[in-house]
Parts: sequence; C-alpha cells; structure tokens
Amino acid sequence: MPQGGTYPELPEKFCVVNPAASKLERCWFAEDYAAVIDYCAERYGIQVVITGGEAGFEIELASRVEELVTSSVINLVGKTSLLTLAAILSKAEFCLAPDTGPAHIANAMNTPVIGLYGVVSSQLSGPYLYKKYVIDRFEHAVKDILKKDPEQIPWRTRVHDRKAMALIRKEDVMKMIDRLMADQSPE
Repeated sequence: MPQGGTYPELPEKFCVVNPAASKLERCWFAEDYAAVIDYCAERYGIQVVITGGEAGFEIELASRVEELVTSSVINLVGKTSLLTLAAILSKAEFCLAPDTGPAHIANAMNTPVIGLYGVVSSQLSGPYLYKKYVIDRFEHAVKDILKKDPEQIPWRTRVHDRKAMALIRKEDVMKMIDRLMADQSPE
C-alpha cells in the first residue's frame, strides 16, 4: 500500500464508510452499515471504501460488514497512513462515520460528513461544516438510558452504553444520504 499522500486506485465515484470509533460504545452496528452500503450501491451506484485503524475490533467490525454486504466494497481498514486517508477522504463524495478522527479529517478536507452520534452530543464534537447531515440521538439516549433531563446535564456528559448508538436507525441514515445526494446534484 502506498504511504504518504498517495492512495490506491479508486473508482471515480465513491464514498467512505469508517465504521469504528476509538471505543466500541461509539460504533454503530455491522448489520446497519451493510444495509446502508448496499443502499448506496443500489440507489446511487456509489462504490464504498471502508476505512479504519489497526485495532482488532476495527478490523473485526469492517470484516463483519464486508461479510454482510451484497455489493462490493474496498476494505482499507488498517492499510492506510493518515496522509493517505486524508487524500482518500478529499476525493470522496461523502464520509459516513461515528464520532471519530476520520470524520474530523473529512470535515477538514471539505468532504461532507454524515455523522452518527448517540454517546455524545454532536454539538460537542460533531463535524462543524456539515451539521445539517448529522444524525444525533444523544438527547434520546440521555432520556431513555440515563433517565435524565437533557436540559439538566453537564455539557460534557457521555452515555457510556452501546444502546445509545442503537437509537440510530438505518432508515434515517438512508434518508440523510438521499438529502446529501440531492444537495450535491446539479439543478
């Protein structure tokens, strides 16, 4: 795999899915990612590039997603440097990711980000250039899991429970992809 600012041969039109975050509790689920990836391929003809780091759970999650999809994906999990990742993200149609470094890199590269937030508020750490594409279920998680009023909690509160990410439905992500693609299409 090339290092630095170069990147592997990629299709002309692709999006990046970075399924994992630094902690498993911030990760969405393989089955949901697979459904969304197949949706991108079927509805928009977009090839998906899966990215991520070298941690064992990141590799396992990406492998599980790859097993579940019916469309083809390019799995680069654990195979890119940060510079290569930035170059890939700069060419992508969009990036789908939970609260993780690649979402912030995509934001910095001016690549639209569909952010998935449940454990922490997107107001705290979301992609500031693309807030309109964020799916934020943090307040629901605070109410449903912590049994607290979102208006009464400290601003740095986290919902340390995988159930927070389960509040994000794949149908909502598909609708957000539709919105983003409509916004990007020439009138």
